Amino acid sequence: MKNVFYLSMVEDDAASFYRTNGVFPFLNHEEISVKNIFNPQKVYGWESLIGADIFVFQRPYHEHHVNLIMMAKDMGIKVICEYDDDLLNVPFHNNAAVTLTEQRANIKKALSLADEVWVTTESIKKEYRFYNRNIYVIPNAHNDYLYPIENKKPFDKTKKIAAYRGGASHEADMYQNINDVVSTINNNTDWEFRFQGSRFKFLEDRTSDNHTYTDPFTIMQFYKSYHDLNPNIAFFPLITNTFNDGKSNISFLEATYAGAAFMGNRNLSEFNLPFVIPIQNGFKDEFEKVKNDFYRLEILNNDSWSWILENRLLSNINKLRVERILS
Repeated sequence: MKNVFYLSMVEDDAASFYRTNGVFPFLNHEEISVKNIFNPQKVYGWESLIGADIFVFQRPYHEHHVNLIMMAKDMGIKVICEYDDDLLNVPFHNNAAVTLTEQRANIKKALSLADEVWVTTESIKKEYRFYNRNIYVIPNAHNDYLYPIENKKPFDKTKKIAAYRGGASHEADMYQNINDVVSTINNNTDWEFRFQGSRFKFLEDRTSDNHTYTDPFTIMQFYKSYHDLNPNIAFFPLITNTFNDGKSNISFLEATYAGAAFMGNRNLSEFNLPFVIPIQNGFKDEFEKVKNDFYRLEILNNDSWSWILENRLLSNINKLRVERILS
């Protein structure tokens, strides 16, 4: 029996859902026992790790995170550092840039101390390879335990809804195409453009009633809301840079399950898929091309879902975790 202890310093965010708290309870292997050691007081000592064979630490970046890793290694525990973003290449406009730039030395130290490193994408592996030779890509996946495949929403030809979801860190990504987005919203008043997560004041000031907004949710509330919304199109503009090239395509996974065709930046590795509508050269023209072609949009959603079934179900991706834990 392998006793796996895992820790996310933020318990309830999307990273935790896709990388620790939303995946380890579903490993379902008779030779593996898992335990979440999160402590709301954020005090961790030897007593937190006693009994562990493997310690999986999500996104360590602080000095006291490094100290916890060293303690685990002193106790003979195998340490796996788990990163879902490229924290060494956070752009200046990201709201976490100042903090993470100050912590670069600690991130590199954590990487070098780890027995293994798990990352979401090949791009992050490429950037981190200088600090650790044992890096494994374990992609983010659709959780088919919580959200069964038979409950996937079909494309709905009876509505016209375009949806965006994203947090405050994506302000620069959105504003790169702001005039295109504003023009598209204003020129398509028969469509509803629903924004979930962050409010973009510049958009609100220049658009009208068909630009609607939903407050941020917990991850469970978001999934239910998005699923109920069942948009025709989901769009997620991202700037082409190293940090975004390391991003996983969870926005694509979520949109597809909700029944939408997806528009994204195909210059980025995780979004370079034939059924993603390309918007790296501008949003407005691509939206105009597809907005009335519901036959094509439905095919794109179906093709996207077929790819997810083959490549990105948690029931399959967790086999990679089991393989690494038992190796």
